[in-house]
Amino acid sequence: MSIGKNRFDWVAYYMAVYEEERKRNTQMAGRIADAERRQADLQDNLNRICSNPLYRMSAKASAPMRGMVRRIKGTPVSEESLSKIRVSEEKNHAYEETLRKQSNPYQQWIAECENKNTDVMDSAEPIVVQGFREIAVPGTDVRILTYGDGLLAPHVFSAVRSFFAQNSACLLAYADEDFYWEDLTKRMEPWFKPAYSPDTLLAFQYWGHFVAVRVGVLDSMSYRMVSMKDPDLGFYELCLRLEEKIEELSAGNFKRRQAAIGHLDSILYHRSYCPAEGEMTGVKQDVSAEERFSVVRKQLKKELAEGRFLTGASSKYVTLKEDMLLRRGGRGVLKQGADPDIYHLIYDTSVSGRERCTRSGSENTAIAPHRVVSVIILSKDHPGVLEKCLRSFKEKTRYRFYEWIVVDNGSSEENREKMETLQRTYGFTYVYEPMPFNFSKMCNLGERKAKGDLILLMNDDIEIIEGSWLERMAGQALLPHVGAVGAKLWYAGTENIQHAGVTNLKIGPSHKLVTFPDEEDYYFGRNRVTYNVAAVTGACLMVLRKKYEKVGGMDESLPVAYNDVDLCFKLLEAGYVNVQRNDAVLYHHESLSRGLDEQNDGKWERLLAEKEALYERHPQLRGEDPFYHKDLIDNASNYMCNYKYPHEDHLCVQEASFLPKHLLRKLLKKAGRDVLRLTVDLAGPQHKILSDEPDILWIMGWNYIPGVDNAAFGRKVILQRTDGAGYLAAPKDWHRADVEAILPHEKNVGLAGFVLRLRREELSQGEYRVGMLVETEASSGTEPGMGFVAWSESTLTV
Repeated sequence: MSIGKNRFDWVAYYMAVYEEERKRNTQMAGRIADAERRQADLQDNLNRICSNPLYRMSAKASAPMRGMVRRIKGTPVSEESLSKIRVSEEKNHAYEETLRKQSNPYQQWIAECENKNTDVMDSAEPIVVQGFREIAVPGTDVRILTYGDGLLAPHVFSAVRSFFAQNSACLLAYADEDFYWEDLTKRMEPWFKPAYSPDTLLAFQYWGHFVAVRVGVLDSMSYRMVSMKDPDLGFYELCLRLEEKIEELSAGNFKRRQAAIGHLDSILYHRSYCPAEGEMTGVKQDVSAEERFSVVRKQLKKELAEGRFLTGASSKYVTLKEDMLLRRGGRGVLKQGADPDIYHLIYDTSVSGRERCTRSGSENTAIAPHRVVSVIILSKDHPGVLEKCLRSFKEKTRYRFYEWIVVDNGSSEENREKMETLQRTYGFTYVYEPMPFNFSKMCNLGERKAKGDLILLMNDDIEIIEGSWLERMAGQALLPHVGAVGAKLWYAGTENIQHAGVTNLKIGPSHKLVTFPDEEDYYFGRNRVTYNVAAVTGACLMVLRKKYEKVGGMDESLPVAYNDVDLCFKLLEAGYVNVQRNDAVLYHHESLSRGLDEQNDGKWERLLAEKEALYERHPQLRGEDPFYHKDLIDNASNYMCNYKYPHEDHLCVQEASFLPKHLLRKLLKKAGRDVLRLTVDLAGPQHKILSDEPDILWIMGWNYIPGVDNAAFGRKVILQRTDGAGYLAAPKDWHRADVEAILPHEKNVGLAGFVLRLRREELSQGEYRVGMLVETEASSGTEPGMGFVAWSESTLTV
């Protein structure tokens, strides 16, 4: 949801855009008719010029230029020819099947991934869950506690038996879930969960509807669920008390507790879902079951985006959490954040009177009543940017117990004087030490000047936009089990996400949800509630100073990239967990100092080298993230099951066929022109994920022909060199829902998208223009080989 704004209706937006474009097209039609008449006049003039003897004498010298013009030409297309286009039943079925598969990747994942990994079925039918159930697992000392309206997977017993047999120290395990409609052939929206995440569990009930517990733990508890007047409330309290019992059995040792609470990474609970009354009334009864299921999936997605399934995060659970804090001896309060329907735990930051007396005597100075945060800001030659950061910090931050330390690695003399003026105005400690940019070294330099209990690393291009952010982060960072704490960052002046935690994907440490509008919930509150994560960004990172020093601070051999991730990895390896506080929100004017690494090949190569250096230090974390499920997608910013279509596989390359000039010219001359619409979104080298990957060129975009059934066509990307020769290659189809939304009256444009990847070594050097050739089948009732060509403004340099 948007802060202080209504939700944005993307469908309405696209419809408005479409209607506006339709009006423009109507206006343009008259202009085009006039242009065509002028074109006919110009053609007559051109014919007279070409018949002039002087022109014919110069024809040989100007042949290359005219050759490029001729390549643009094709055959005019009549409406009668277009009207003859038909789609065979076989081709239409193939189109619909491809579109169906690309519209529901989870079904493909179930068929191709889950089913292969499920060898043993305990029964042919799932186990029905209605209300609360306690079920003994045959042949074990484990019982399943579950509730709600759902089904347990047919292989549930074998999965639980196997997990506890392989994890002897485990006392409790929760499992993954999904939703279903009507029966288990219509499953949707999997909830792939992280490893044990204590701070996430206090934010909301992420264990869900299923936990398996050893009998000894249950027998030792004084509390057992009896009343199910409010099942969600009752089961959440049961889970919190189970966690407390396991902490007691672990004798307060956090590592032992982590080993005792496991995550069973298999979907064992299927939650029944039925759209609210009235949501299906507009769906015609004669539509197919697949279309009705599609409507149900869309409605569920809408409800997920509205945060309706964040059990444990609302005001309803405040008293439960307050009682939990009292039982555990914790100090804190529950407060709303920017989202009025979500309550967040804010932990106490006060220093006890006894500690203040003790420390004031030994340190010979007055001790603040709350923990002091030492804010380390790196800034060079940006006095204006720094001043904006400090001013917003001072004016908007309610937590007053902090100091600023500004580290400058060599501003110009003029800017240094401006920095010193700012120092007198804002009272920060100014550390001026000219040296090449080294983020890690500068942070360590600032830390050595710090006097506070907490270290906050902050970029100078951060802008404070709300008052409670610092106390929320500080209280979290003071917890004994917590390592680094991060804030949610928006791109400045927007509500678009720049940072909501770092995920250690197969492709390397990545920012999930980057550029996504922060107006809805993504994947069970990943941008809303507090989550344990692998790492947080150094643009705004807080950590207890003692823990920072314990792990050796920032690694100065990583001067630019991944040094913040390295610090977080060291904290993980030291036994702490890192935390993303999504209720602490700031603006980030990103990359003012050194630009984006993706923008040139040199910086990208450096990034690859530093990523490799990171994993050499932490080999056990190469491609592994305990807080990100292995079955979630490993190469994208969004959250979805890790099923890749061919167009999504960055190593899926196609073969290109070379055509000499005369053959390509002949082929294109036959193709119809001025009919096919082509948009190329990208054409260039694909960035490598790993340094040993081949050099790949990729092209992506979309195309369609107005007024006809676009399922009729096959297509090939054309790459034509300046000498007239070129290549043809068949791209992979790509479902473009955005194209469907802006072209609602065009037929079968769902697969208008395309992606083509080619090995660079297979193409000869040169500059190529990018076009598209689409062709009908010979058996479709039209002329054999009937095709249409279009050229984009994009070029590809090899």
